[in-house]
Amino acid sequence: MIFNCLFAVPSYSSPSHSNPDSVPNHVPSHVPNQQTTSIDWHSLSITDTTAQLDSHLEVGLPQAEVEERSRLYGANELEDRGGRSTWDILSDQFKDIMLLMLIAVAIVSAILDARNGHFPKDAIAILIIVGINALLGYLQESRAEKSLAALKRMSSPQVRVIRDGHMADVASSSLVPGDIILLEAGVQVAADARLVEVANLQIQEAALTGEAEAVSKVAEETLPLDTVLGDRIN
Repeated sequence: MIFNCLFAVPSYSSPSHSNPDSVPNHVPSHVPNQQTTSIDWHSLSITDTTAQLDSHLEVGLPQAEVEERSRLYGANELEDRGGRSTWDILSDQFKDIMLLMLIAVAIVSAILDARNGHFPKDAIAILIIVGINALLGYLQESRAEKSLAALKRMSSPQVRVIRDGHMADVASSSLVPGDIILLEAGVQVAADARLVEVANLQIQEAALTGEAEAVSKVAEETLPLDTVLGDRIN
């Protein structure tokens, strides 16, 4: 879900990337207004947008205001739902149909051996094989979960912003409503944004809309309220 400023909940980074032919452009990020979910930002002019953001295009936000908005709205990042628990990973190992069949065979074998007064060596052997298979699967998936968590920690991109009248490189997770972002060729669009100044900007939106071709963007144009997401070029 896009950052919802009605609550201090997390957001996700946009999958779009700027085209290599583009040049630096300025965009404000999230909005501090308490009713952001009901505001159609694509239909607002740049002046109205900055007024709603309570920001300044040339100066950006003061650091004190950044800290306050960060406290109010939380981080601009994926919601951390936590990885699978040890029990979840382990229990998943026994959902394979072949393993379930082996367990069933072991149970039947144990019952037959018990009726005949024999030691259930076949059942024990089968259960050992099942246990080893489950253990190996558990270890493999646990390592994969840890690797994924480590990758997520390293994948937070840096973004260039204007704050207190100066440019600064910050983690995308630290963006707040009203930040002024500077886009350059090849960088990731780090937040839901409204363009305010562009020069030959094209955005690759395949992950968002499925379109293979880069989409040209404009800043000055305002769009109708009912414009669908894929057609919002501002």
